[in-house]
Amino acid sequence: MSLQLASKLAARLSPYRWLFLAVALGSFIVLVAVLFLSRSSEASNLSFAAMGPFVIVPWGLLCLCTWFGPNARFNVASGSASTVRGALSWYAELLLVVFIAGGVVWPFLVLFA
Repeated sequence: MSLQLASKLAARLSPYRWLFLAVALGSFIVLVAVLFLSRSSEASNLSFAAMGPFVIVPWGLLCLCTWFGPNARFNVASGSASTVRGALSWYAELLLVVFIAGGVVWPFLVLFA
């Protein structure tokens, strides 16, 4: 992912920041409650597998909007990029790609491993 692509995605998704936060926190509370209060091992496994798509992916999108959005430090239009800032933005992009991909793959790793 390039810095321009991250900024475009963040600008498009920025109005939904609070929705991503609500989904991530609400899902986390519900799934942790099911994980610890369920007597069934299948329900516990399914709630643990659901953490990826319902908690990690919205949290990653929230981080994308926060880090690369219109008011963020890594925004392309926010001025000239120094080498430290460019390296930091590259690591942030890499972290987000791995984090969101991990959230998508998470259920398969939990259920089939």
